[in-house]
Amino acid sequence: MNCPVNATIPDNQRRKKDPFSPDLNNAIDHLAQLLKHLPDTLPLARDGTSVDFSLDPDDVKDEGLGYALNRRLEILFKTHSGKLIQFDKRAQHSR
Repeated sequence: MNCPVNATIPDNQRRKKDPFSPDLNNAIDHLAQLLKHLPDTLPLARDGTSVDFSLDPDDVKDEGLGYALNRRLEILFKTHSGKLIQFDKRAQHSR
């Protein structure tokens, strides 16, 4: 899974519709850091695979930023399956 992560949400967007708690902000930032620093032992994705972290604008408009972010993460990581998330490849980041 190629994970080009731009998952950190700017403060001004976080507060638009439903402000996140400081604990949730920290958890989101921590997740972004984990994804940016996947172990070098994972092979680099060579097939152009990527993960789209963009939020559905309709979800943001209708339900708020918190819902939209939660929904996107559920879809990406298939958390509804109850299985642990496993990464088998990583992206090369441009910093």
